[in-house]
Amino acid sequence: MQETFNPAEAFAAICLSAIASDGYLADEELDVLNQLYRALEINDTLALKIVEVMMIKNRG
Repeated sequence: MQETFNPAEAFAAICLSAIASDGYLADEELDVLNQLYRALEINDTLALKIVEVMMIKNRG
């Protein structure tokens, strides 16, 4: 089954990639991401998955 492309999810991942490019998420950064995810109507399960994948990506 192929999932459809969701620009809001892609945007959220790109924002997280930029914010966490140092491999760390400060509390203030996490607050901003939570606000973004709520505004984009991204559910908690998907938000957590995005964070997990992007943190692995940015470990370097």
